[in-house]
Amino acid sequence: MNLCPFIFPTSRFRPASILTPCLKLNICVYNDLPSRQAQAQDLLSVTHVSSRLRDVALADASLWNQVLYLNNIHPGFLYAILHRSTPLPLSLAFTEDDTLTNGQGLQWVLGQFSRVEYLHIDVAEQVEGALTKLFLSMAAPILRQCVVRFHGERNVCLNDSTRLFNNNAPALDSLDLLNCYILPQHQSPSNLSIFSVRYLGAKPIEAGHPLPFTSIRNCVEWQGYFQFTTGIILSNCIVPADTADAALLIEIELPSLQSLMIAASPTVCEQLARVLRYPAQCGVSVNVLLPYGRPIFSQDVEVSAAAGCLFILPHEVFKRCWLTAE
Repeated sequence: MNLCPFIFPTSRFRPASILTPCLKLNICVYNDLPSRQAQAQDLLSVTHVSSRLRDVALADASLWNQVLYLNNIHPGFLYAILHRSTPLPLSLAFTEDDTLTNGQGLQWVLGQFSRVEYLHIDVAEQVEGALTKLFLSMAAPILRQCVVRFHGERNVCLNDSTRLFNNNAPALDSLDLLNCYILPQHQSPSNLSIFSVRYLGAKPIEAGHPLPFTSIRNCVEWQGYFQFTTGIILSNCIVPADTADAALLIEIELPSLQSLMIAASPTVCEQLARVLRYPAQCGVSVNVLLPYGRPIFSQDVEVSAAAGCLFILPHEVFKRCWLTAE
């Protein structure tokens, strides 16, 4: 932590008015777990430097509400963070792995989950994610941003047996999912501004993939859910409908959309282009994914180009197109 190098207390300034901004310099709500741990430890160290610094650090809850984590943390320090951050909303980040705290410390956090405003969860490759799903099943009345990332070659449904946040996250503004997804039939309409679903598998998703994925049929069930959504990212995370089902797909209205980013197979791109309806001024980026592991033929290029062109609205200015093959 970089403290202010020179502090000159005078009658014009209260010490806290100078020291507190210095202590906040390195605190960020969106940091990763290692940085968060380091920031929390820095704050703890500050409380042992001098009585004045200790008084300042303990008096300002905003120094503590952004550094809550659950990995390799002493229960006493965990309790101190929860107590010192009261009554402010919490920013919580953790990785579900064998370093995660358990017992009483975990119960403390679960008991105060209604205070969480920002949530970032990573699930280690060898872990199924049972605790993550427990957190995601709890009501989160003030939660604004949520990031969930499953590591490893898998794609996990988060609400197959329960509703995400028990359908009680009215303030949720941004949902970012990696190697996981949610089903629409278990969710109520929301006020989401940003919705991102990405799969980082090695191959483009096609029909018959051994892992579970959201299908185009699921997508049309989101009708009304994204009424206020301004940004959507769908990256290699959707399987196409078969020919018979594709003919029955209905349109999805996205009246507030300003940015749409899609990475998918030609078939999925084609079907999405036929069902998604968004304002003409919406910025659209489409990455048509060609099959890996085999030669690319002219027919593949033609099909991909045709799928991409479906996103170009009449009289729209077309800016850029490129083709890469590995």
